[in-house]
Amino acid sequence: MKREIYLLRFVLNITFVILMMICSILCFGQSTLHFELPSSSSSHLQLDAGGDRFYDGITEVVLGGEPTAWGQQGPVHYSWEPAEYLDNPSSPNPRITHLPSDTRFVLSARSEGAACAQQAELWVRLSNSQKETQPEGINCQAFPNPFTDQVELFANAEMRSLRIYSLSGQVVEEHSFGGAQNANISTSALTVGVYFFTIEFADGSNISKKLCKVH
Repeated sequence: MKREIYLLRFVLNITFVILMMICSILCFGQSTLHFELPSSSSSHLQLDAGGDRFYDGITEVVLGGEPTAWGQQGPVHYSWEPAEYLDNPSSPNPRITHLPSDTRFVLSARSEGAACAQQAELWVRLSNSQKETQPEGINCQAFPNPFTDQVELFANAEMRSLRIYSLSGQVVEEHSFGGAQNANISTSALTVGVYFFTIEFADGSNISKKLCKVH
């Protein structure tokens, strides 16, 4: 009789231990149901450089998206190229200051602590009214661009005259060259902005150059 009681107690103890183990496993499993590992895609930096745009020299053009970057952890460092046509190339949304031709802009961005930068790009194209002209066989260069107090002209043909137009189409200055192939033009009287320099040559052809005064 004692032996039977001993065996019964032993079985009960074993059963109790097994039940405790099952309860522990079930409780632990429930506690982990709400534990989520961070997704690698949620911390992946994504960029939007914005869609292709047109630039007419009058309407403000801002690059980047709304937002330009998302999915990152911490601050993001931006770098736009080419930088010389932008007011702040380290901004997520820089503004175009001037543009001589159709231009591809490349955005490089890197989140804090990341080893590699992500890239995105867009094209900004000149509207038809803002394109420079240059007839075949005649070459003329204008330096510097952007300019401040003077502009130098160099041509492979005799220059007759120069007219400087504002973006609204108004003639703001006129100069005569008398057949010279290079000239130094004082631009101190011009205000900051974008201008078209139209050079007329001895053969009657014209070249139009778009330049920007910055100071």
